[in-house]
Amino acid sequence: MTQIDISSRNRDVHSASSQVWLRKKWLSLWTIVAVGVFWVATSSYRTDTTIARTTPDIPETRCHPYGCPHYPIHIEQLHEAGVDGSSIGGDDQAFGMVTFDSNRVPHVNQDRAIFLQPIIVEGEQHVDFFLGTFDGHGNFGEVVAWDAAHRVPHQLSSLLSSHTNISPSAMTEALQQAFINADRDAPPNAMTGGCTGSVVVRHGTKLYFANAGDSLSLLASCRHADGANNENDVVAEIVYQTRKDKANLPDEFKRIQSLGGKVHIPPLHPNQSRVVAFVTKQREFVTLAMSRSIGDWEFGAVGVTAEPLVDMVDLKEIQAASSFVVISASDGLWDSRTPAFAAQHYCNHILQQEQQHGESSSIKMIEATRKLIDLATPPNKNFYRDDITVSAIKIIL
Repeated sequence: MTQIDISSRNRDVHSASSQVWLRKKWLSLWTIVAVGVFWVATSSYRTDTTIARTTPDIPETRCHPYGCPHYPIHIEQLHEAGVDGSSIGGDDQAFGMVTFDSNRVPHVNQDRAIFLQPIIVEGEQHVDFFLGTFDGHGNFGEVVAWDAAHRVPHQLSSLLSSHTNISPSAMTEALQQAFINADRDAPPNAMTGGCTGSVVVRHGTKLYFANAGDSLSLLASCRHADGANNENDVVAEIVYQTRKDKANLPDEFKRIQSLGGKVHIPPLHPNQSRVVAFVTKQREFVTLAMSRSIGDWEFGAVGVTAEPLVDMVDLKEIQAASSFVVISASDGLWDSRTPAFAAQHYCNHILQQEQQHGESSSIKMIEATRKLIDLATPPNKNFYRDDITVSAIKIIL
């Protein structure tokens, strides 16, 4: 009969159990370390996202090598922030930036906007200003939007630094590449989320408009009607506006179909067309309301691109007007108010301020922006309203 050493077996079992326990302990410790490293590595995204949502535009806003950004003030903070024109406005530019939350619960405002004056380019060159609206969507779209709001101007500054003279073609190519690079280098959230990008850049007398998605930017001229000199006779004319990139547009539809993508076009509402793609993370078909965007990586295979359409307007070639205004906003504004309505609103304000005070200050532009958002918000709070972010700049010739 074979004698079994019970104590030896117990020691072996105890030793094996100890090894399993140690492995689990080490695994737990490594998990804690990994989570800690991830927390530190992503802290800037969390912190910056919080800043973008809650912090008013005040002098201590930190600067970057490419410039010092201004961000929108939340509409509820306007009377709490204690800001004045000196802490908001630039030296030669009256501007206002205001954001407003959707009434969806629970909800995070996914809109991001940024204004830099100027953008610093290597050497002695600079770009007069950069204004951008980035409307996030999907899971953590606000993180993608916040990243794009800083990555696009940073890329633009870097790309322009290789040019001795910034020509229209150089600016156009740099803007296109800046969007593409921002998409390429976006945070991992871009797999399940993305954002629009609507940018206005001034260099000398030229304004460049770069747009991807359904946010919208425009340039309007303001003047008094012939023989008139009161607010009721202000003429606002849209000189240029970007388009909303929708999949039903012929060029967009063709590109998406050529890459095997599918487009859903509601018969009664073709402008509400959507790109359809299978998203592996969600393991189902998902639709996207635009044909161009930053992020949304899984839609790239079916034709959604981050490359913006870029156009240039030379202020020297526009007929004489009293003033000009640039407006850029997320689709929350444009879903309820037309570009013509917004242009008229700001032109009325600017010419009235010029009559009364000789100029429009940034604090007055902020108030005009707040009023526009109020006019775009449904009076019945039970009706759905999207996030709304609006920026406006009075152009000095």
